[in-house]
Amino acid sequence: MDIDIDEKAIDDQIQEHLSQVEMLRTLKRLTADPQMKALLARFSKNGKNGKNGHGQIALAQVVPEADSRTLPKGQLQEAVRKAIVRLPKSRFTSRDVITQLEADGFTVRTTSPLTSVNEVLVALSPDEVTYTGEKEGVAKVWQKSSVVQQNRTT
Repeated sequence: MDIDIDEKAIDDQIQEHLSQVEMLRTLKRLTADPQMKALLARFSKNGKNGKNGHGQIALAQVVPEADSRTLPKGQLQEAVRKAIVRLPKSRFTSRDVITQLEADGFTVRTTSPLTSVNEVLVALSPDEVTYTGEKEGVAKVWQKSSVVQQNRTT
């Protein structure tokens, strides 16, 4: 049986899917930034306050507790980076990060602090942290990279 295959059509399909994968990676990177989430929610047509079919977008703000220090909007990622460096163990949970942020005088004010911190941790480079695939209760367990662990000791 001789079948005439359109290889160009196959190549076109592959290219289309690669383009979609790249767009999804860009979208993931953008939505990991709380400031970008706030901007996207502002222009959302899915209903009030950025609600969509999956519930409300968890817009993260990190605000200082009872002092005059301020953290510019959209800086959750930097605050989380600093917090994980200060954590004493190389394995930690997203709840440990929230506890460290609070110890540093900040509170993550969002509909789901664990989700917001996990989104930031996912967006960080594998050279910084990796998800172990484990959970303690509802909190994901993460592993610091050796580079981040060294920064803690220097």
